[in-house]
Order: sequence, then structure tokens, then C-alpha cells
Amino acid sequence: MKRKTLFIICLMIISLQLTAQSKKFYIGLMGSTDFYYPKFESSYQINTIQRDLGFHYGVTIQYNISEKLSIKTGLNYSTFNYKVITSYFDPKYGFGGHEDSLSFRNWNIPIMLKYSLFSEGNFKITPSLGYVISFLKGNRSSFYVFSYSLDSNKDYKLTMHSTQFNLGLEYLIKDKILITLEPYINWNFTEIDAILYKKNTISFGEILSINYKF
Repeated sequence: MKRKTLFIICLMIISLQLTAQSKKFYIGLMGSTDFYYPKFESSYQINTIQRDLGFHYGVTIQYNISEKLSIKTGLNYSTFNYKVITSYFDPKYGFGGHEDSLSFRNWNIPIMLKYSLFSEGNFKITPSLGYVISFLKGNRSSFYVFSYSLDSNKDYKLTMHSTQFNLGLEYLIKDKILITLEPYINWNFTEIDAILYKKNTISFGEILSINYKF
């Protein structure tokens, strides 16, 4: 994982150096709030699902192929957490239950193709569609509800794949600074945990970025 991250950072540094030779690049900082709706499955009855608000933050790189078409990538870090409470009845031991706490941390690399659909002065509407690869590290801790003693603990380390659609609203300031607000929806195809957490079927949020033109 560390080697992959170092390789990605090296590629981004090379891209930053290339921007000095071109007027078609934007480099920016981004942040977003995210709402995740995963599919939970359990052999027990699921009583409660608690979701914390997710966050993304990182850097973006955009290359303008033409006046209408551009490619956007970057590197960002995301966090999201869940708590799932289940219950069951055992004929021998009576009622029981588990509280599963899930915590995930992702490094994400989006590769988006963006099209300028509408332009009026310094304002543009730019929808984009693309692929996101994520390197996930996470943990699931399961506790017995009544005694709150640890039942099991599991660590995750895997690569996830998803597709994403952004609806970009852009405003250019003084031909150099581009402010972008991008409501997005993301579909993830990777199963994280076959026992409880099946896959993040859908997530959505808003990405705010400030970009500088070179």
C-alpha cells in the first residue's frame, strides 16, 4: 500500500511539473461531505443502523483536451463509519445480540471525463462520468450487546472499484481561479464483507474545489 501511494504521489509531482509547460492544466484542492447507503445483510435481525457523515479531501488535476472536453483526476482521502445493532433468540441461551462497529479509510483515485454542456460568460455546467479506484483499510469490531464484551475483530485491506457521475457547476474568476461545486452519485461494485457489510451500493454528496489555471 505504501509503495502504491508513493508511486501515485510521484506521478502527481510529474504532472505538476508538466503544468509549467501548458496552459491547459488546472491544479486544485477539494473537499466533500458524503452520504453512504451500504447494503447490510445478517443472519440475525438488524434493529439499528447508524451512519456517520463521510468526508473526502485531497487534490485535483484537470487537463483540457478542447474547449468542450477535459479529463480530471487526482488523489483524495475519505473516511466513513457505521454501527449496526442486531438481535437474535437462542433456545438454549435466550435473547442475544451484537453491536458491530465498522470504520473505513480510503485513498481514492478518480478518472473522470468531463464535457462542457452549457456556458454563459464565466459560468459553466460540466457533467462528468468516470471510474474510481479506492484502496481501503478498515476494521469491524463485534460486541455482545448485553455484556458489551468483544466477540470478534476483523481487519480489511482491499481494492475497490466504482463508477461515478458528477454534475459540475463552475465559475471562473479572472481567467485563473476556477471554483467548482459538483453534486455527485457513486455506485460501488466491490463486496467488503460477505458476512455483514455486502457492498456500498450507492453514495452521494457534494464536492467543492478551488483550482488554479497554469
